[in-house]
Amino acid sequence: MCSQIETDVKAFIATFTGCTRESVQPESTLFGDLGIDGDDAVEFFESFSKKFEIDITGFNFQHHFGTEGSGALAAFNWIKMLFRTGSPEDKACIEAITIENLVLAAERKTWRNLDSSA
Repeated sequence: MCSQIETDVKAFIATFTGCTRESVQPESTLFGDLGIDGDDAVEFFESFSKKFEIDITGFNFQHHFGTEGSGALAAFNWIKMLFRTGSPEDKACIEAITIENLVLAAERKTWRNLDSSA
């Protein structure tokens, strides 16, 4: 059974992404499963931290998401990803954020100690 915070977090994610609440599972990842990246990730975390009153001081976007962009560097990064194996996060050389991580942050009101890089 889901806690109220988990229900609220799933509802927030479903609204943000346009997916159904049922498709948002604790092990779902923002980048690989829900396609949140770049500027969308910044917007997501700004809205998420405000809605759930979470201190995201020290949160490092670059450890979890790519940058939006175009041009030669973006094309080169996509080509490199084609030849890597593993999860989408492994291929992009970033750390996954799961829905379970977000629920825990909402419960604790901080991102500290959830991010191994913080």
